[in-house]
Amino acid sequence: PPQPSADDNQTSSGAPLPGASPGDAGQGSGGAPHSPREALALLACSFLLHMAVGPFSRLGSVAMDLAPALEVLAWVLPAYLLLQRRGQDPWLRHGLTTRPQGLAPAGLISLLLLGGFVGLAALWSAGPARPLDWQALLSALPAQLVFVAFKEEYFFRGVLQPALEAPGGPRRRFLGAPLGRGALAAAALFALAHLYPQPAGLRLLTFFPALWFAWLRARTGSIVPAILGHAAANLVGQACGQAFGVSF
Repeated sequence: PPQPSADDNQTSSGAPLPGASPGDAGQGSGGAPHSPREALALLACSFLLHMAVGPFSRLGSVAMDLAPALEVLAWVLPAYLLLQRRGQDPWLRHGLTTRPQGLAPAGLISLLLLGGFVGLAALWSAGPARPLDWQALLSALPAQLVFVAFKEEYFFRGVLQPALEAPGGPRRRFLGAPLGRGALAAAALFALAHLYPQPAGLRLLTFFPALWFAWLRARTGSIVPAILGHAAANLVGQACGQAFGVSF
């Protein structure tokens, strides 16, 4: 097989990208694992599978129990199998097993943002804070990590964000992270996807936390911090709902 060159083995931010080889079919700009057209085709495929899970889950209790796992497969399996068929490592190419960089600043910024969410909820609330149900929050953590954050970050930040980036990668950095049109486009599509099956306008506000997840992906080079941030944001939202009656 052809050997990778320095130019071909880079992410859209210019960081080394293991597992890529020049001339890979469907490879996007800057060494992204997918071209924009291919990534959008994967989006259509995964979204249709996602839509099919809803009717399936209403077939009975067993189907309902299987639905969360099927949702994960809907968003992960098409892109995974495509790269596996090309002889590439999907976990590595989609940023799951990439070694994250810059975890200290990424963690600090994330804590400040989460603290800001809590502060806004406290200001919005008219009454005193109510006690938290820590058992419910902790019991929700595994499901949030596996069945929500993992599947969405794997696809939107692992597959879409690099593929939709401009040729040559982002030309500007924000708080140390190279961010460009790929981050914005993936965040917008992420928000639009949240209109199904509940087409409420407020669900479009998921665009803003998606920008944070995109920043984590770009700042660290890995989707793992984005997965952790996504799960933390959802749990903090639940906690704010319990304490203040306000959820983001």
